[in-house]
Amino acid sequence: MGLRLLLRMVVLLSCAVPVAAAQRPPHRDALAPLQGRWYSVSTESGGKQESGPNRADVHIITADEVVAVLDGTIVSKATIKRLERDAGKAFGRITLEMNSGSNRGKTWVAIYQVSGTTLRWCGHWLGEGNALPTRFATTAGGPDFLRTMARETQ
Repeated sequence: MGLRLLLRMVVLLSCAVPVAAAQRPPHRDALAPLQGRWYSVSTESGGKQESGPNRADVHIITADEVVAVLDGTIVSKATIKRLERDAGKAFGRITLEMNSGSNRGKTWVAIYQVSGTTLRWCGHWLGEGNALPTRFATTAGGPDFLRTMARETQ
């Protein structure tokens, strides 16, 4: 009886280790390309461009925190919970957990790409889409939102 219980515990623990590892925060090196102050160049939803360049619509990324600012007012804060990029892929996957603002408590899942001074991400709220986008574009009636940003320079 004691051996059977011990074996069950070993099996349960071995199954729990990969889950715990998957929930670790992103590594500092992976976050490095995202760091800085980014202003919105364009947004798209439903297959149509919604906005153009707006230097007052800013995302400030410091470590694993994303602060969205509009016209000088903080509108939301989020934590980067997942940031992955497979070797050879043009883009990676990002997951943001909203900590404040109108979407507090929601999780946003997306693909992202940093190229020079441009950051793009395209995704949706967890549960609103069946799969992550495979390209940086939205479709009519789809749940995805695309934002293109430029890094602010001094």
